[in-house]
Amino acid sequence: MSVNGNKQFSIDDFGQAFQDFLEHVNRHVSDVDAKDLLAVRVRAFMGEGLFNTHVVAEEYPDRDLPNVHLALETYLAREGRTYELLGFAVEHGYLGGFGLSALASESAGRGPTGLMVGPVAYRSVELAGGEYLQCVQWGLYLVQDGDTHLVILVKGSAGLRLQANMSLEVMARTKAQAESLLSEIRGLVRENNIYRGKVISPVAAGFGEPSQITFHELTEVERDSIVLPEDLLARIERNTLGFARQVGRLRAAGRHVRRGLLFYGPPGTGKTLTINYLASCFRGERTIILLSAQALTMLPEAIALARALTPAMVVMEDVDLVAEERDLGLASTTVLYDLLNEMDGLSPDADILFILTTNRPKVLEPALVSRPGRIDQAFEFPLPDMDARRRLFKFYGKGLDLKLKDPEHLYHKTEGASPAFIRELLRKAALFAGEETEGPGLPPITDEHIEGALAELVISGGDLTKSLLGAGRLSNQSWTLTGKHKEPAGRMGF
Repeated sequence: MSVNGNKQFSIDDFGQAFQDFLEHVNRHVSDVDAKDLLAVRVRAFMGEGLFNTHVVAEEYPDRDLPNVHLALETYLAREGRTYELLGFAVEHGYLGGFGLSALASESAGRGPTGLMVGPVAYRSVELAGGEYLQCVQWGLYLVQDGDTHLVILVKGSAGLRLQANMSLEVMARTKAQAESLLSEIRGLVRENNIYRGKVISPVAAGFGEPSQITFHELTEVERDSIVLPEDLLARIERNTLGFARQVGRLRAAGRHVRRGLLFYGPPGTGKTLTINYLASCFRGERTIILLSAQALTMLPEAIALARALTPAMVVMEDVDLVAEERDLGLASTTVLYDLLNEMDGLSPDADILFILTTNRPKVLEPALVSRPGRIDQAFEFPLPDMDARRRLFKFYGKGLDLKLKDPEHLYHKTEGASPAFIRELLRKAALFAGEETEGPGLPPITDEHIEGALAELVISGGDLTKSLLGAGRLSNQSWTLTGKHKEPAGRMGF
């Protein structure tokens, strides 16, 4: 290309001219600016040129940022160690490709990183109980341990990556020194993991962003709250709580300790409540990882968490939504394959308990439920029998003044009802009673209130309400809406 009649000016000529310009800028930087160059600060700390140092790096999932931050704080607080924490700002160049090796190159005069000392970048991370921890996202530690000088670079995830990771880089005079530091940090991350023993869920973030971890506070559930046939509850406890107590002995005897259980039965029969009871028993001793139907796509992340935080319990509710038989052509096959592969890929001696729940066991993929090693035992949650219904009325009637003339008749009438239906029945009856009086406290609950509540739920609510409350098998008997609860003409059902 000719410019104003002069000789050709090529792309290579432009590149060389720009490089000459950058070198000119670096040669003429003032003494004040030079002190603020990150490479100059690091070189002064290490005491000599950086080109002969060793740099070792280790990656962590982005979710481990708070664990790495706390591990570094513990490491740096130990006796005999001092440090200075620096941030950095981009002068020319970009942060994504920056590393300690680049600093060494700049120190040796082999090209600038363009990084100046600047503010430390922090990220706020939510912890259990609603507390927050300010974690170093991008920062550089100059660490002195006796006569040993070390540089630690914390590099947060750069974003726009489907598997966002963070990393630690360590610069030392010997490779052994750098590896020893990383090994100590690795042990501290494992020992003091903020997720261990908690109830958590991985949650998908936006495209290219790392997943987030949500903490849950489950309500404490006592054994007396579980109204199931005693032999069923005993078998569930033996295969969960009892098994956990014997893991060490079973593993020593060469038995596999990874296991999968399936809870199935009509809606509202106590599957979720039983899981909460088990979680209450495992509180603090086992990490509980919950996967709702909306989060089942996060299965690989959940399994990675379970591996890192054993002993663990992974709960997948409504698994039929992603594990329908493939011949039906309705399943989310990607998630199904993930589920099958992840369960197969776990080591047999990994102390991980899977609990899957479904209301529709007949549609489940045979490869999941018919192959040994994935699901070891299935437990059917039945609708409550007569004795169970008596117990349910007593349990859900706590705090209410029940003045029923013939409670046995009521227990017979609710044959086919689920525990969830009986709970809602008593709540509805309490509402009817409350509407008749004013002032503090509820008046006694009478047969009229119960009959009105039954009629509203069974007749006026229609089949959908019955299905939602797990009372699909409850027949539409001759319920009568009485008194103030009488349904206006033309408004029966949906």
